[in-house]
Amino acid sequence: MDVSETHVEVGLFDCALGTLGTVRHPLVGTRLDPDEVAGLVRTGIAEVLEGGNPDAVFGVGIGVPGAVRDGGIVHAPTLGWQGVDFAELIHPQAATVVHQQLDLLATAVFRWSGQAWPQVPMDWSIQQEEGRAH
Repeated sequence: MDVSETHVEVGLFDCALGTLGTVRHPLVGTRLDPDEVAGLVRTGIAEVLEGGNPDAVFGVGIGVPGAVRDGGIVHAPTLGWQGVDFAELIHPQAATVVHQQLDLLATAVFRWSGQAWPQVPMDWSIQQEEGRAH
């Protein structure tokens, strides 16, 4: 999911990152209501999953133009949002996964643990080397 100042885009991808479907909804206005934007995200999710198997979805990712901490959007001036728990607005069951992803974006270290595919564990991390600026 990509939430920007101009649109909400939702995509569905297979494990090889092949595109299975995308949908884009335009956003109008300068002060966007978080509930309305979350509604467009939910609609987009339903549209890309139409005719598919929602139980086969392994995860969800979201991009927002703002500062994120403790699982919520702390400050997104281009959207006019502050202190918005956007993941909870999208779906309460998605909140934990989305909060984890948003929290990772707010730190200097990125770690991921999960399964590359069923029954195949995978762990990796990205971090800045000490004494080196990139």
